Amino acid sequence: MSKWQSQPLRKFYGILVMTLQYFIPLLVMLVSYTSMFFTIMRRKSANNQNEERDNRIKKNIIKTLALVSLAFIICVSPNQIFYFLSNIGVDVGSYSSTELDITVYMMFSNCMVNPICYALQYEQFREQAKVLFCRKGIVNKDECKRKDNNACSSKISSDSSVTITALST
Repeated sequence: MSKWQSQPLRKFYGILVMTLQYFIPLLVMLVSYTSMFFTIMRRKSANNQNEERDNRIKKNIIKTLALVSLAFIICVSPNQIFYFLSNIGVDVGSYSSTELDITVYMMFSNCMVNPICYALQYEQFREQAKVLFCRKGIVNKDECKRKDNNACSSKISSDSSVTITALST
């Protein structure tokens, strides 16, 4: 643990770091996703035939936003709480503890969780990832030779434009 000459400065630093690294990103996420939510909910279908599809798209987008937000909170909170408590003077143990290491790994894992959230929610994302992995030689060549890989590129562009349109209008 670092030694501080001034406890009020230490507490101020703890609050500042927690605000800059946790609360502001969380607030930006909350405001952005709330704005997207209301924009999506206001959007009307062009005709009744598309209403069911549009409602399914809306539901999927909202679930994805919720998943990404929840993942951020779960992955980042333990580390931020550890450092916040440490910075305001609470004895949380050693900086070389296994618990701290776990919180750091959880925080870094947030970077890889978003693609997993998208893969869980969008078949198009999974298909396009497969195409990318085939091109890079990461996926088994036999799997890449299946016919549905060629159709997936054109399907991706047409389906994703629907999703993007739902977000932007």
